[in-house]
Amino acid sequence: TNVGNVGFGDDVQLGITGTEATLQIVREIIVGFNWEEDALGRSKQSYRSSHESLQKNLEGKSTEVIMEAMTNHDDRFLSVDVDTVNAVTLDDAKKAIMSQLLPSNLEISVAGDFDVQGVHDMILQYIGTIPADANAEYDLEKKESPSKGKEFGSVPTLDVPGKFLDLELEDSDPRAVAYVAGSAPHMLG
Repeated sequence: TNVGNVGFGDDVQLGITGTEATLQIVREIIVGFNWEEDALGRSKQSYRSSHESLQKNLEGKSTEVIMEAMTNHDDRFLSVDVDTVNAVTLDDAKKAIMSQLLPSNLEISVAGDFDVQGVHDMILQYIGTIPADANAEYDLEKKESPSKGKEFGSVPTLDVPGKFLDLELEDSDPRAVAYVAGSAPHMLG
């Protein structure tokens, strides 16, 4: 679908496609994004609201307590608390995002009914012209990781395989809730 069409009837001039608009946005984020304090504030408010609603929801709180017990309180698997959200600075957010947007690590997947050569040309035009060293100052692989021993993507194991967990969640209303579990797929994959 074209966006930004100009004119009417036989005089219509087609604007850019949604694919082209998306590639323009991706390029702008990688090479010239404008980081704004008020946008960070809105994002932080969203995270605070999400965490607070999780703490008030019996099912969400139960999941959080179980995850704490299963992962030995590993923060990578828990919701982000309000104090952590409040501590994030604009520079912290920029470093976290930009470290994931290195040209050498980009992968673009396109699905649908489209002109392959046309999309290929757009990718070359908008993404292929990004300098290879763009965002190099955010490359974490070249810097020593501050969280030694906690590789991203690694899942902590229980102290004893098949460990029995007995948890009780305090609730303002007495309710009967039981989770019975055994070997089964889980949300961590």
